[in-house]
Amino acid sequence: MVQSAKEKPPVFFKNGPLFPTVHQIQDRLSPICTFLPMDKSFSVISVPVYSASEISNGLLEVMYNNFNEEIINGHTYPQYEPYDSIEDFKNYWFHSFTCILLKKDNSYTEVTDFIKREDITNWEDFYLGSFYIKPNYVGRCSHVCNAGFFIPSKYRGLKISYRLGQLYLQYAPKLGYSQSIYNLVYVNNIGSWKTWEKLKFKRIGTIPNVAVAGKSQVAVSSSGYAQYEYEYTDAYIYSKNLLEIEDDIFNDM
Repeated sequence: MVQSAKEKPPVFFKNGPLFPTVHQIQDRLSPICTFLPMDKSFSVISVPVYSASEISNGLLEVMYNNFNEEIINGHTYPQYEPYDSIEDFKNYWFHSFTCILLKKDNSYTEVTDFIKREDITNWEDFYLGSFYIKPNYVGRCSHVCNAGFFIPSKYRGLKISYRLGQLYLQYAPKLGYSQSIYNLVYVNNIGSWKTWEKLKFKRIGTIPNVAVAGKSQVAVSSSGYAQYEYEYTDAYIYSKNLLEIEDDIFNDM
């Protein structure tokens, strides 16, 4: 089921599986047009990105600032300190493959050109969320992937995480991955683990007291970020076979 390591993956795809499955495609993945689960009139489009250089500096800055705020809040990601520079954030979020979800409207027709535009000043209105896909392990185990998901606070509550999960399950097998694993899904991140269970991921373990997570807001820092009290929290581990994805998962796209 796997190809030889001598058969190199596409040159535009960096840091992917060393032993990709035969399901890996050799062309760049295409954008997917769909809508939000709670509002079919809300059109969205996913944009596959293989390098941070493929998007505008304005959009990159919005992603960077949003993610740093999430780190400070301490509810979902293990990082404690925000990233000092956009370059550090790029090395993390764009390490291998990234998908960006944008609000779709009639102001653009070719999204891969639109996402590069430096004259857009309201990326906060377009940017709905993002996820990365990268190997969870190295070398002989690199066909098992991990992913990280993010949705800006202004667009939460619209079931965007569910749509991002569906897009992830469409893209990951085409990148050559055969198995997915999420190492740290905090138990208090109820929306997250409910999404993965709805998408038929298997909960394969629990790590007790693995994270010191934000509990309640106590102040606002001089930089404008909220500051929280903290408490220990458990995390779930989820996994899914990417070569046997149930067809009905994509019925509402």
